[in-house]
Amino acid sequence: KIKIGSFSSFSSKVVPTIISRFRGEFKGIEINFYDGSYDQITRWVEEGKVDIGFTSLSNPLDHLKTIPILNDRLVLTLPIHHHLAINGQVKVEDLQGEAFIMPKLGCEVSVMKFLKEQEVSPNIQFNVEDNQTIIAMVREGLGITIMPELALPYNLQGTIVKPLLPEPSREISIITRSKKQSLPAVKAFIKTTMDCIEDLQL
Repeated sequence: KIKIGSFSSFSSKVVPTIISRFRGEFKGIEINFYDGSYDQITRWVEEGKVDIGFTSLSNPLDHLKTIPILNDRLVLTLPIHHHLAINGQVKVEDLQGEAFIMPKLGCEVSVMKFLKEQEVSPNIQFNVEDNQTIIAMVREGLGITIMPELALPYNLQGTIVKPLLPEPSREISIITRSKKQSLPAVKAFIKTTMDCIEDLQL
């Protein structure tokens, strides 16, 4: 048995492919899957509820084994008729004072850190957890948003995605407890994950 924890956008876009490939290569290993926030996943790994966690850490954790697996670019999402939509790449300072929808469920950590580093303060109108709701609000002109690419819903009708300058990203990592790292099933799952990330060109 192997227990996996992941956050929503990685769960929906990548984890099913990893599990499918792992099951095809390793018969008879039961997989338990848990979906949660960054903080929940870290706590589950610490407590032993899960063997492997997929998360994005704002700071490294010395007591856990951390394996960076990909950088997920943060991008700007706008209504198609927004005045910034004509730009090929949007300078982050142009977001100063713009009506803004802040994504939740952990994404806000990376977004707020980036904006603070760039000394930019958009006018936060809403804090929203559901990504489909965020896109619907952007479409209706209620604000713009910055989201990780993996968190973007498949249906972006009525909106447009633009890269930012400078280009921010969040680092997605595997975390495990050190003693779990050497278990054969855990090692095999990590290898399958790395192979999938490479094949998906993420």
